[in-house]
Amino acid sequence: MADPRPTAARAGPASADEGTEPSVKDQLIGIIQDQPDDSSRDEILRELAFYRRALRGLADAGAGRVVDTAELRRRLRSWRD
Repeated sequence: MADPRPTAARAGPASADEGTEPSVKDQLIGIIQDQPDDSSRDEILRELAFYRRALRGLADAGAGRVVDTAELRRRLRSWRD
Protein backbone atom coordinates (compact mmCIF):
# COMPACT_ATOMS: atom_id res chain seq x y z
CA MET A 1 0.00 0.00 0.00
CA ALA A 2 1.24 3.47 -0.82
CA ASP A 3 2.24 5.74 2.02
CA PRO A 4 -0.89 7.83 2.81
CA ARG A 5 1.10 10.58 4.50
CA PRO A 6 1.33 13.90 2.65
CA THR A 7 4.54 14.75 0.85
CA ALA A 8 5.72 17.00 3.69
CA ALA A 9 5.17 14.26 6.27
CA ARG A 10 6.94 11.64 4.17
CA ALA A 11 9.90 13.97 3.76
CA GLY A 12 10.26 14.16 7.51
CA PRO A 13 10.71 17.05 9.88
CA ALA A 14 12.08 20.35 8.74
CA SER A 15 13.86 20.85 12.03
CA ALA A 16 17.36 19.95 13.12
CA ASP A 17 15.94 17.08 15.18
CA GLU A 18 16.30 14.38 12.52
CA GLY A 19 14.71 10.99 12.95
CA THR A 20 11.51 12.13 14.62
CA GLU A 21 8.07 12.00 13.07
CA PRO A 22 6.51 15.32 12.10
CA SER A 23 3.84 16.62 14.44
CA VAL A 24 0.18 16.06 13.67
CA LYS A 25 -0.08 19.75 12.89
CA ASP A 26 2.78 19.51 10.38
CA GLN A 27 1.20 16.42 8.80
CA LEU A 28 -2.13 18.20 8.34
CA ILE A 29 -0.42 21.29 6.99
CA GLY A 30 1.39 19.05 4.50
CA ILE A 31 -1.88 17.54 3.30
CA ILE A 32 -3.39 20.98 2.82
CA GLN A 33 -0.30 22.26 1.01
CA ASP A 34 -0.39 19.23 -1.32
CA GLN A 35 -3.86 20.25 -2.54
CA PRO A 36 -4.32 22.35 -5.67
CA ASP A 37 -4.77 26.07 -5.02
CA ASP A 38 -8.34 25.98 -6.35
CA SER A 39 -9.46 23.20 -3.97
CA SER A 40 -12.72 23.81 -2.18
CA ARG A 41 -13.09 23.57 1.59
CA ASP A 42 -15.06 20.35 1.13
CA GLU A 43 -12.31 18.80 -1.04
CA ILE A 44 -9.67 19.62 1.56
CA LEU A 45 -11.80 18.26 4.39
CA ARG A 46 -12.39 15.09 2.36
CA GLU A 47 -8.62 14.65 1.95
CA LEU A 48 -8.04 15.19 5.67
CA ALA A 49 -10.75 12.63 6.50
CA PHE A 50 -9.26 10.13 4.03
CA TYR A 51 -5.83 10.56 5.60
CA ARG A 52 -7.24 9.87 9.06
CA ARG A 53 -9.14 6.80 7.87
CA ALA A 54 -6.04 5.47 6.10
CA LEU A 55 -3.93 5.84 9.25
CA ARG A 56 -6.62 4.17 11.37
CA GLY A 57 -6.81 1.30 8.89
CA LEU A 58 -3.05 0.84 8.94
CA ALA A 59 -3.10 0.87 12.76
CA ASP A 60 -5.88 -1.73 12.78
CA ALA A 61 -3.94 -3.92 10.37
CA GLY A 62 -0.80 -3.55 12.47
CA ALA A 63 -2.74 -4.61 15.56
CA GLY A 64 -4.15 -7.66 13.80
CA ARG A 65 -7.70 -6.28 13.56
CA VAL A 66 -8.29 -7.59 10.04
CA VAL A 67 -10.76 -9.88 8.31
CA ASP A 68 -9.63 -12.21 5.55
CA THR A 69 -11.42 -12.29 2.19
CA ALA A 70 -13.31 -15.52 2.86
CA GLU A 71 -14.71 -14.18 6.15
CA LEU A 72 -15.64 -10.89 4.50
CA ARG A 73 -17.54 -12.72 1.74
CA ARG A 74 -19.35 -14.84 4.36
CA ARG A 75 -20.40 -11.71 6.26
CA LEU A 76 -21.58 -9.96 3.11
CA ARG A 77 -23.65 -13.00 2.09
CA SER A 78 -25.29 -13.05 5.54
CA TRP A 79 -26.37 -9.41 5.08
CA ARG A 80 -28.06 -10.18 1.76
CA ASP A 81 -29.99 -13.17 3.13
